[in-house]
Formats: sequence, structure tokens, C-alpha cells
Amino acid sequence: RIARRKASFMHKVEIEVSTIEDAVKAAESGVDIIMLDNMKLEEVATVIEELKKRGLRKKVVIEVSGGITPENILDYAKLDIDVISCGYITLSSRAIDMSLEVVEVIEE
Repeated sequence: RIARRKASFMHKVEIEVSTIEDAVKAAESGVDIIMLDNMKLEEVATVIEELKKRGLRKKVVIEVSGGITPENILDYAKLDIDVISCGYITLSSRAIDMSLEVVEVIEE
């Protein structure tokens, strides 16, 4: 709540949580965005239902992150969430060996 009071109306307050209880507390505190980190599909569904029961779901943006893969992304997308963050794209890509050779320096 302190962050919300001190932040400009132009700034958003986001909190990362890893439990259902913390997600509910975050929503009750008035944050703008709640990131559900490394939560299983069932846990995310429970958070959404709890927020709906308390009339808080429409007051926050819900982001899921951690453990999102090509195999399960559609299951998460079917839930009432707003943002899916997927590190799989960068974490699972193969590295390539690149180099740059400067052959001429142009001075003006």
C-alpha cells in the first residue's frame, strides 16, 4: 500500500508471488499487477477463483511466469489471465558462435 501511495499515477506497482495466499494479499493491498511465479496450473486457477469471489479479479492484471513451455502454454492461456511471460524462448535456444572483425576505421 505504501508503494501505491508513493507512486505516481503514471507508474504501475507489480508484485511477484509464489503462493495463493500471497496473491490474495497482494490484490487486497491494491497493487496493479500480480505475477504468479512458478505456480502450477491448478494453483493459478485457484488464485483466479479466489480473486473473483472477493471481487478483486477485475482490479488487477494477472501475469503468469515460470515453467511455461510450448506443451502447456495453451492450458495457461485458457485461464482468465492477462499476461503470459515465457523465458523458454530464450533459455532453451541454442547458442551460436559469432565474431566481428573491424577491417577499416574511418575517421572524419
